Amino acid sequence: MRHIFEEIKRRNLVRVAITYAVAAWLILQVTEVLHELLSLPESVGPTVVMLVLLGFPLALLVAWFFELTPSGLKRSSQVDPTHSIRRQTGKRLNVLIIALLSTAVVVLLVDRFRAPATPTAAVAANAAPPLAADQTEATATKPKPAVVPPPRSLAVLPFANRGSEDNQFFVDGIHSDLLITLARIGDIKVVSRTSVQRYAGDQHETPLPEIAAALNVATVMEGSVQRSGDSVRISVQLIDAASDQMLWAERYDEQLSAENLFKIQSEIASQITQALQANLAPEEAESLQQQPTSNLAAYSAYLRGLQAFEQRGSALSEALREFEQATRLDPDFALAWARLAMAYFVRPSWELVFEESKWLQPGKAALARAQALAPQLGETLLAQATGSHVERIFFDPMAPTQPIEALYAQALARLPGSAQAYNWYGQLISGDISRFAESRALYEQAIALDPLTPFYYTNLALLLSDNRLYEDTEAQLAQAIALEPGYLPAWIGMAELQAKQGQLAKAWATAAEAARLDSTSFIPAFISAWIAVTLEDRARLAEVPENWIANNPDSSPAQQQFLQNLAASRNAQLEQRYSAALEILANTPSTVYQESEWESRWIRLLMGDFAGAVAMAETLTPGFLRLEDMDQQLRQTPGEGCLTAYALLRTGQDTLARELFTRTQDLRHALPKELAATADQRVDQYLCEAMAGNFEAAMRLLEARIDAGDYTVWESTRLDLFEPLRGDPRFEALSQRVQQTLAAQRAMLDETAQTTAGMN
Repeated sequence: MRHIFEEIKRRNLVRVAITYAVAAWLILQVTEVLHELLSLPESVGPTVVMLVLLGFPLALLVAWFFELTPSGLKRSSQVDPTHSIRRQTGKRLNVLIIALLSTAVVVLLVDRFRAPATPTAAVAANAAPPLAADQTEATATKPKPAVVPPPRSLAVLPFANRGSEDNQFFVDGIHSDLLITLARIGDIKVVSRTSVQRYAGDQHETPLPEIAAALNVATVMEGSVQRSGDSVRISVQLIDAASDQMLWAERYDEQLSAENLFKIQSEIASQITQALQANLAPEEAESLQQQPTSNLAAYSAYLRGLQAFEQRGSALSEALREFEQATRLDPDFALAWARLAMAYFVRPSWELVFEESKWLQPGKAALARAQALAPQLGETLLAQATGSHVERIFFDPMAPTQPIEALYAQALARLPGSAQAYNWYGQLISGDISRFAESRALYEQAIALDPLTPFYYTNLALLLSDNRLYEDTEAQLAQAIALEPGYLPAWIGMAELQAKQGQLAKAWATAAEAARLDSTSFIPAFISAWIAVTLEDRARLAEVPENWIANNPDSSPAQQQFLQNLAASRNAQLEQRYSAALEILANTPSTVYQESEWESRWIRLLMGDFAGAVAMAETLTPGFLRLEDMDQQLRQTPGEGCLTAYALLRTGQDTLARELFTRTQDLRHALPKELAATADQRVDQYLCEAMAGNFEAAMRLLEARIDAGDYTVWESTRLDLFEPLRGDPRFEALSQRVQQTLAAQRAMLDETAQTTAGMN
């Protein structure tokens, strides 16, 4: 036995083994780096490992049977012991081992502190210029980023996929879920996924300080995910944007399991909290340690659903399928149940025809399951608030908002970084004109958390447009389109805005562009029909349903019938065949926003059926008929106050009519200072003056509306309320001007159509 050890020592087997082991480790490290940089196939890594393992016994065999001599490699048996240079070879191996070990130490240090092989992601080609998070009026042309971003603010850039393309959903899902985890920490402002997603890819290599300025954050985190078989590697680094210096970095190598993924997310969140010196409340610390599910397949389905949910629109159907799959795989997955409920609740907002059994009932069932499993989970509270919000819209618009507001507040206490929660909260109170500033602030907070997402700019634009702040509206819509040129809601909003400003031909073209962006969407057709009515263009009005149905033969019969009946009814109104219009609307499906009901009420006013109009107020504006609810109703529908008061007056309800008229005037004078300039427009004061018999003031206000391009008001002059003005030279001159302008706009559309036809 002693002889064997002496031979092992004499033949340098130990030195060869050590040299081989260190060299093999270095080879594997180089292979890993090249794999990431060159996106080599997944099979490269295992192949190199196999070759290295096979080479080890071969190296030992060569060292045992062969010896290095001045004349080359020879069999040991052929070498004269007196001429052997094994001792010198051993010394050389010692030097080589020291050199290799030194190299290994350097590689370890570099690997510990180096940036993950994720080149700084680039802004998408259509990304907008930088925006300030605290900017109150975004503009598409001159965005002004905040000079000093919040000190504890973070953007987590999309993770690079270092595995096969099939794993992209997994990588994106890990990124999304980490953002949601970080959003639970109230002391850190975390930019939402939809904004940072614009920096996916590395083709432009936008400098990190530039990205940070666009997102208005002080720190940026990059990372990569490599999934291979049953293992996963997640590499991350946190960088100070101002100095471009790394604050913290780590690499996690784990077996692939839901438990390990949640453990990694919790560790990353904790390390970021420490690096940013953020305060972590006890309940926040507890939430970071929670494991939503132990079922990896359920978690994967949840991640896919989360991605689809963020896309909205038609992608919500996919989100529903994935969340349902997650709950089937793990019936105790509370987070998936909560997200499933939210997907059901928000889905109707993307359809015009509402079906309670299709959306609300299954949403409430999913919510009940989430509440049973985790009643205090932030997502559960947000789903509960959203469901109550939807029920209020569809079934009880006069219900108090305070209970729902309390739910949103509780949800935000647990999800302080949720842009969606701020947005929905803003929507809830946006219908109350007295809370305009609060609603705007909530929308702007959503934008601060998600500054590169057009959705929130468009919602803010809707609030501004409803309150006649058209310049600000245009700026928000332009910003949304700059961020995403094909974003349909922004184009629809722009068409509405142009129509309100009298640019009817331009609005028609914009609505047509919206239809081209998504030929399946019902909303552009609805807007086009409204524009055609304002233009008094019967031919184009009739074409709207024909064209949409031709492009969507498989669409919902209810949608087809609604659009056909709406166009037919409005054409009948233009021809003053009011009874026929009512009969058509009586057979029209009810919709989310009760268009047919509002149309019927309007027709009854035009034809002098004031009793019928008052009866419809029981459904549409019930608060006007009850003194205790009158003020709340006025804050929600200020433009309907004087019109309803006139109908009440004509039906002999003088006391109620005068009270409603007085309160409308009180509201006009009490509007927030931000709306002082548009107060007359918000309450349709020209109608109020005509009702009071102040026709000089009514004419002045009516002329001002027409001068501003608001031709939508002209239809109201057919009410018998304006009978005393008919024949008045000033009124007739205004009427002639309106008709000439509308005719000119129709001619512009005809000319454009002829030019287009000629080009084709």
